[in-house]
Order: sequence, then structure tokens, then C-alpha cells
Amino acid sequence: MTKSVIIGAVLIGVLVLVAVFVLPNGEADPEVPPENGNGEQVAQAEYVGSDSCQGCHSEAYAGWLQTEHPYMIQEADEIWPEAAAALEEALADPESEFVEIGRGHGRIESLDEIQYVVGQRWKQRFVVKTEEGFAFLQSQYYPLGADGPGLYVYGAGRIYEDRCLACHATGFDLEAANNLDRTADDYRLESVTAELGVGCEACHGPGSIHAGSPAADNIQNPRDHSTQAQNDFCGFCHARNNGHVELEGREDPVGYQVGGDLRDVTRPLSLATGENVWRMVIDDETEGYYDREEEGSMRFFADGAARSHRMAYNDLEQNNEKFAAMSCIDCHNPHSENSLTADSFDELCAQCHDETFDIDEIMPLRAMSSNTPDIRTHTFFPGGVGNPNDDVIPMAVPPSDID
Repeated sequence: MTKSVIIGAVLIGVLVLVAVFVLPNGEADPEVPPENGNGEQVAQAEYVGSDSCQGCHSEAYAGWLQTEHPYMIQEADEIWPEAAAALEEALADPESEFVEIGRGHGRIESLDEIQYVVGQRWKQRFVVKTEEGFAFLQSQYYPLGADGPGLYVYGAGRIYEDRCLACHATGFDLEAANNLDRTADDYRLESVTAELGVGCEACHGPGSIHAGSPAADNIQNPRDHSTQAQNDFCGFCHARNNGHVELEGREDPVGYQVGGDLRDVTRPLSLATGENVWRMVIDDETEGYYDREEEGSMRFFADGAARSHRMAYNDLEQNNEKFAAMSCIDCHNPHSENSLTADSFDELCAQCHDETFDIDEIMPLRAMSSNTPDIRTHTFFPGGVGNPNDDVIPMAVPPSDID
């Protein structure tokens, strides 16, 4: 199986939803219970964990374990030996930036300070506890880096609970995260989540009632919603944005209701509409599109194709025809190791295209999960060229290109 097939598990963007039945403050809304696509109200329920699904859905459960979703955050003992060795080497160098936490949090002195790791297949990041909460080291281990396997500088010091945990765990409790004593010895991410990683209930909602009395109308099925709602559903965690609509500083979809509008919750970077992006112009030529006017990162190449990972939605939205007609889950299966609804790209694409369809022409590897282009563009235009919007406001001040 090729890397380009497997990489779909990273691109998938399929159905990552957390706290589907809560308000932005983390509390359930008893007046507005969620509905399934048949218009029937889905009863409020509690989280019971993905293991509870295994008995009746063994095949889906086994497939889910082969995707990246369960490993979006996991215990520190899952760190790769190669990554641990590289970090040990960095610890021995007092000047190494790889063991810095960043943002005023200092550096670690021992691997024992790493409490969680993110990722299992393509890269790993490392999470440590600070007085403000859990934060990332400013490095990641990347086995396929342009300069070979090893640690690469990537991000620094972001507090997980305050920015992004809702996309990496199931049942994130925002109220608890805002009110618990994060300096307490027993404070852990399990204190504010129902399950580490993206579990079954991240997509299907709390499952206690369904587990007790299985029925189609007491569990959430994203397929019951419109095509755009399905794409928005995937886009909550697989669309780059420049912030939450209501909660300053957040970049995850806390408060989203299945079937809702993505733009009610986050501000997606959109070349299709010109929203939330700024165009870098040098000598009358567009150099790229950034996520902020100042101190931002270039998220789209000059031709409009996504430059960063987790942007399949931002790509697809540029193709109005495909966005209206194709759901992410027409092509992607969240219960499959290769994430596709067929065994290969050739087999998948042949369902609608003849043998002249060239996946490497229409969906070239352009976006980068680290410093290597290894993610296929989703604009579906020849050559991967999107639909850049020249009406996007040029930047007043050139930004620094940071990730």
C-alpha cells in the first residue's frame, strides 16, 4: 500500500466533531436537543467510550483503530523509540531548541515531563504540563522529513485546553477546562474529556442511550444531513480558520451542532469568498495567501492550492460544483485504514471517471504536514490549481512566515 493511499487517513477530515450537544460554554442545552436527519429528536445521553461500540460494530471499530483518529492524543508511553532517542540527545544539549516549550514556559529537563504524545503514523508531537495547562514542545519528530528522520521545529507552547483540544479528544468539557485547577497534581486531560483521541462518539454523539437500546433514531448519523452539512461537519477540524466566532483564541469547533453552518462557529480561510485571508503582493504578483494580516502564516500557494495540512475543506470549497455535489464521505471512510471508500485511488476514481483520469494531475501532492509536500490538493482542478480570488485585500504589512 502506497503512502499516497494511506495519507487519506490524515486528510480525511471525516466527521471529527466534539461536544456536539453542548453550547459554547460547554453546557448542554435542554431546550434545544439535537435532531437527526429524519427530524426526530435524539435524546440527551452520556459518553460511554468507544470500547462500548465494539460489541455490535466490531468491523467499524477495528477499521477505526487503523486510522489516525484514535491517536490524536495518547499516553506518553506510546512515544516512538526513535523520537525518545532524539529527544534524549536534545536534552544533553543545553542550547537545543527541540526541548523548549516556548511562550515563556522554559524547557523540559527530562522525558518524564512528557505526559502525552500526538500522532502515531506520520509524526509525533509532545505534550507537557505547565502552570497554565498542557502545552506542546516546539518540536515534532518526523520520520519523512526533507532532511531525513528526526526532530523539526514546529509550533511552540500553545495551551491545548485553550485552543485545540476539542478536535483531538472526544467529549471536551469547556466549562471544566475553564474552572478546574490546572496546577493540581491530579489534573490531567482526562479531567476535561470523555475520551482521549477522536472516538466513535466524536462523530455519533454521546452513546449511552443507543448502547442500552440500539436504534437508528437515538444515535447521530452524519449521513442523515445534506451534502453541505456533511462537508461542514468534516470541516470543523479539517478546515484552517483564524478563530472561533465567539470564543477568542480558540481554533476548534466548541459549540457546534451537527447539521449547522461552519461559519456560525469558526472563521474558515476561504479563497472562494475572500473571507479571512490576505494576499501577499510583490511587484504586482501574488506570492501567496495568509491567515492574518500581520504575523501570519502562508496557507495557500499563489495559485490557490492549500499549502498546509488540515485544509481539504478550504481546497474543496473553491470548487463550487464539487462542493455542492460531493460529500467528503463519498470518498472517505472513517472506519478504514486507507480512509477511502474503495481499495485504491484507481478503483475509487473509476466509479465516476474513465481511464484518462490521472490522480497525480488532478490531485497532486502539494500541502505539507511538516516540511514535505505529501498531502493531495482537493480543489479537483487540473494541475491542482484552485480558484484564487484577486479581490482578496492585499496585506498592508508583509508577515513573517511562521507555522
